[in-house]
Amino acid sequence: INHCVACAWYFVGASRIAEWSWVEQFDSVARVESNALAFYLTAVHWSLTQFTPASMEVIPRNSIERAFNIGVIILALLCISSVLSSITAHMTLLRRLNEEQNRQHELARKYITDNRLPLELGNRLMSFVRQHRRRRKMRVHEVDISAFKDMPESLRVDLHVQVYMPSLLQHPLFARYHRLGDSSELGLICHTAMSEKALFLEHELFAMGQRATEMVFVTDGHGEYRSETMDGRLTERAGVHHM
Repeated sequence: INHCVACAWYFVGASRIAEWSWVEQFDSVARVESNALAFYLTAVHWSLTQFTPASMEVIPRNSIERAFNIGVIILALLCISSVLSSITAHMTLLRRLNEEQNRQHELARKYITDNRLPLELGNRLMSFVRQHRRRRKMRVHEVDISAFKDMPESLRVDLHVQVYMPSLLQHPLFARYHRLGDSSELGLICHTAMSEKALFLEHELFAMGQRATEMVFVTDGHGEYRSETMDGRLTERAGVHHM
């Protein structure tokens, strides 16, 4: 913006519409050579002063330049107001998010204190709360996008095939079936039997004695099978596809 304003300011001054202009005034008092670079830098300097509280020696020398100067000041007010409004809105949203997160953190701490929970259990609960605060940084899922709820069924089928098929083909049985040439049934599995979810650190995928009801494909992160507790836990935050 400042470059365009500077070029327009120089054009107004150099067009010789009036008898006296800022270009002629600058040329007459300049102590250095008045070349194109000097005029451009001076025009940019003047442009920057219109958007900031700074000042300089170049001022309008005729009515046309003064009218142009007024227009630039109005433009600067609009631009600054828009930027400040945007910053304020984002800061307000960030403050509200932080307030809600802090409130949940304090409620969890009060719950642990009121119920006199053991220190080890309390630390695990607070660790989960802290991880939950970082949940927004995890990958976006289909259910997070409300506009996708009205998606045409044919488009949803194509979406599910593209998202879930790579995970499904990790299984030798489905990969062999896919190599036989008929993938329509696999597409139906992707559309009707698969979904995605995000899991936190130390979140159990299954536990000893739990009935197996789904197959899980880890797409991001890493999992760990702990034989001493006979469960499967994630060693870092991860995304999974399950069916």
